[in-house]
Amino acid sequence: FDGERQQFDDFNDTMTNYYGSDFSCMRAEFLEEQRKYYLQTGMFVNLTPKQLASGGSPLLELDLLRITVEDLKDVEKPLTCSMRISKDTQLEGFTGYFNVMFQGSPQNPTKEVIELTTAPTAGTATHWGQQLFGFFPPLQAKSGDVLECRLRIKRQKKNHRLLQLEAAFTLGSEGNVREKREDTWYVD
Repeated sequence: FDGERQQFDDFNDTMTNYYGSDFSCMRAEFLEEQRKYYLQTGMFVNLTPKQLASGGSPLLELDLLRITVEDLKDVEKPLTCSMRISKDTQLEGFTGYFNVMFQGSPQNPTKEVIELTTAPTAGTATHWGQQLFGFFPPLQAKSGDVLECRLRIKRQKKNHRLLQLEAAFTLGSEGNVREKREDTWYVD
């Protein structure tokens, strides 16, 4: 993102010096667009467990035999989870992934339950990978801290097939809040 800011300033200086055209009126809009792209859009990654500061915590569980499209259109209730931090580190973001249990239905159960996971692994990764949503700047965490997460998943206004995450994070321990962060990320 910082590189894009410098590139715009260099472009504007060149246009002003050589052609007498000042594009500074576009700077704020350009930087807003670049911030969304570089800092607020989920990135495809294949993480390993050693890159994590905590174990995973389920945020949303869906029963695919019973859920309807209408149930998913406007989820009003915020999703919450908490994670205990296992080491002193910079939290550079959070990641999303899914697990699916193939167990049949009550009328036709499977003999053996099969789990598909896209969680970070030291083994063979899936082609789904994970989505990484960055913290800029990183949160400063200590071993034993708890990261409280509150998240709303919505459809983007420009395209209902794309998602928007509105999230609030609180980091601290024993009732002592050290950092709070709210932001919006996009899954494009």
